[in-house]
Amino acid sequence: MNIAAYIAANARYRADKPAIVDTRESLTYAGLDDRVKRIATVLARAGVGPGDLVGAALFDSVDLPAVWLAVARLGGVNLPMDWRWTVAEQRRINETFRPRLVLGEASRKFDPGLPLVSYDDAWRATVAAAPPYDGIAPNADAAFILVLSSGTTGAPQAAVYPHVNYVNMISAYWTDIGIGPDDRYLSVLPIAFAAGRGMAMATLVRGGTIHLMPPLYEPAELLQAIRRWSIDTISVVPSIARMLLAEAKEGELLLPGIRRFVTVGAMLFPEENQAIRQRLTPNLYDYYGSAGGGMTTVMSPHEFDRKEGSVGRPMLGSVVEIVDDEHRPLPAGETGRLRCRAPGMAIGLYPPDPDSAAFRDGWHYPGDYAYIDADGYVFLQGRWNDVIIRGGMNIFAPEVERALLTCAGVREAAVVGMKSAQLGEEPAAFVVTDGSTDERTILRHCRSLIVAYKVPKLIRIVAELPRNSTGKVVKAELVARLSS
Repeated sequence: MNIAAYIAANARYRADKPAIVDTRESLTYAGLDDRVKRIATVLARAGVGPGDLVGAALFDSVDLPAVWLAVARLGGVNLPMDWRWTVAEQRRINETFRPRLVLGEASRKFDPGLPLVSYDDAWRATVAAAPPYDGIAPNADAAFILVLSSGTTGAPQAAVYPHVNYVNMISAYWTDIGIGPDDRYLSVLPIAFAAGRGMAMATLVRGGTIHLMPPLYEPAELLQAIRRWSIDTISVVPSIARMLLAEAKEGELLLPGIRRFVTVGAMLFPEENQAIRQRLTPNLYDYYGSAGGGMTTVMSPHEFDRKEGSVGRPMLGSVVEIVDDEHRPLPAGETGRLRCRAPGMAIGLYPPDPDSAAFRDGWHYPGDYAYIDADGYVFLQGRWNDVIIRGGMNIFAPEVERALLTCAGVREAAVVGMKSAQLGEEPAAFVVTDGSTDERTILRHCRSLIVAYKVPKLIRIVAELPRNSTGKVVKAELVARLSS
């Protein structure tokens, strides 16, 4: 079933119930469905049809999910974009994916080569005046959304989710975390990112209410929003959890009304898990997933003390195995490469990448080393690919390395993850230069090409990069140097 049909059903059976609330307006399910249909009409007039890619570089508002659903109605494919991207980043996306059009905030600067439609008052007026588009593309196996990652060359790449797979993926929020139609979810993570989008879309499709509170905000503002809207579900990255812990008082719960406090993006320290349950809410959930594998494992509130350090057991429908380098399953307790398969995972990569190790024989390999204990709990042991997770946001080392290599005077570059107490990981760069540049110049160059959270936190100029016998950079040695 097309995912837009679920919203149409909610509009029929929950017409007057609030669906999305942002800083400017609130839409009921009837209002959301009407907005979706009118956007679909405007997009169809612009030539969007089945299989066409449509980018949306928009602020978090009621219209961003409405655009995704409108594209779905037409049979198009959504390409979520971060409105904070630099022009250079936008250009790489455009060169790789060639979207039919891109909706972009009028106040932002965009690459002139993009097929840009300005998201402004005139566009909103056009939508309001358009007749509703009543058709819904029927093919549940057609692509609904692309989840961006990075290819083996550092070029942009995406995991492909058909409608049926995406609905299967978000259904894990219903079965394993318990999201239902009576829930009020506070969205504090950017919904352009998979970590923020999944919970929001799961709530919408299920018939609950989402309140959008995009960054940046102070702790007092976040707490006020939770109380004002009687929020019962929130999903945060570790940095937000730590911010709330700093506001908590000993002997009382800071968030007594929260029924689901979900942490994503990176693992908290065991003592932080305990502090959250003692000082924020006892209802802590933690899940592990990936761009291509969707939701994979979950830890429920009663499991943290018994299985300290685990990311939980597989979610409904998920199968997780640990294999050696020859893809042979390993016994319980033995560390190897984690692989997973589920009805809610991506079906592959776009553009296709024959050198990618992400998908093989129906399995997805997220790039993690792990082991599974005798009770079926998964324990992550490190990463074998080039993804750095900073506060829940994926940073792809090849992309940062490519930005570094365009700086005059930089001959070689290698980017690794550096441990961070606040954000889990930060990018750190080791560069070889010809002596004509310095760290400050390199940082300034990076800031002109990539968004701020991807810019290396640390740059070390070295005489040479460590390499193995085949000439590949030994990043494990670079990581070891960070602690020396």
